[in-house]
Amino acid sequence: MMVTQIPKEQLRDVLSLADSGTWGEDANETTGSPVLRSTNIQDSTMILDEPAWRLIPRNDVERRLLKTGDILVTKSSGSAAHIGKCAPFVDPGNGHSYYFSNFMLRLRTDSRKADWRWLYYWLTSDEGKSELQRCNSTTSGLRNLNLNLYLSQKIPLPPLHEQKRIAAILDHVDAIRRKRRQTVKISADLVPSLFYDLFGDLNCNSRGWPVMEFSQVCDSRLGKMLDAKQQTGMHSRPYMRNINVQWGKIDLSSVWQMDFDDQHREEFRLEPGDVLICEGGAGVGQTAIWRGELSECYFQKSLHRVRPRPDIAVPEYISNLIWALMKGGSILQHISQATIPHLTGIKLKSLRIPVPPLPLQHRFAKAVTQHSQLQERLRAISDESNRLFDSLIQRAFCGEL
Repeated sequence: MMVTQIPKEQLRDVLSLADSGTWGEDANETTGSPVLRSTNIQDSTMILDEPAWRLIPRNDVERRLLKTGDILVTKSSGSAAHIGKCAPFVDPGNGHSYYFSNFMLRLRTDSRKADWRWLYYWLTSDEGKSELQRCNSTTSGLRNLNLNLYLSQKIPLPPLHEQKRIAAILDHVDAIRRKRRQTVKISADLVPSLFYDLFGDLNCNSRGWPVMEFSQVCDSRLGKMLDAKQQTGMHSRPYMRNINVQWGKIDLSSVWQMDFDDQHREEFRLEPGDVLICEGGAGVGQTAIWRGELSECYFQKSLHRVRPRPDIAVPEYISNLIWALMKGGSILQHISQATIPHLTGIKLKSLRIPVPPLPLQHRFAKAVTQHSQLQERLRAISDESNRLFDSLIQRAFCGEL
């Protein structure tokens, strides 16, 4: 394959504008104008749903007005993760004049030298992010972008017609991968919708299902608290914590290994089909089903292990029931409002819950299994799209596309 050496120029030399934004006094949708902030940049996309509404100072009305193709970069933030994140602005044509905050940097390309889409793809590429890391500095407790270094970075700059050609290819693949990612997100909402369709609103038990105490439907217990020093040894085993239990899924990105002696192994071992519920903390009430992701795994004292009685309930129903009752607020009165909110074992066991017919629960469980298989396929397709896009980005800035 022919590799073309791409000439480079400093970022500042391909721009017609590189300036900070405006702010002004507080206003509303009737009296003010929408001002975009760092929070409007999500997944390298400019989300216009929730701007700040401000009265724009008179001398900024024209000079800070955004135009399609302007790239906004977060230049100051209390979080290092936000510094340098960027997205292009595209005028939605809704009659509003959009502006940007004074914590943002606007980049407007010189249309004779650079295509704004080419610049955007460079800034969000791995190579561009590496340049960004070099430009970060810390001042007065805030994370700030070193503007001189940032504007001095050298970007690959093929002829303008080549930039447009390659940007069009990247646009096409980027659109495909975003649609597939969105499909995965939309698909995730199917289970709660199906749950509501089958069982109704369980916060008010709209279908009039029989009601039982949680302790009559499920066996539950809290886990075992171990000293963090017990993380090594010949008897160390995987140990689930609050951080591992998220809404509807087990996160294995950070798993502790802890020593368990023979005395407690049977008592605190997780089995496939166990439902884990966070007892306290910021994620109180979060629930997920343990599917046997790791062999011989145990659980922390801050987690409830719930085992539905098979003649009354299935794990999929109990897990989604807790989710529905938490989202609907029905469990809130059962959560102790201490310094750290928590759902005690006594409160959980005394919770009164609707219990639909078992065949209907099994029908729901089967649908959940089918949905999980679909989600895996959709995620695999989405991941492949991401890999293709990353490969094209790398080739684009190496002169191979």
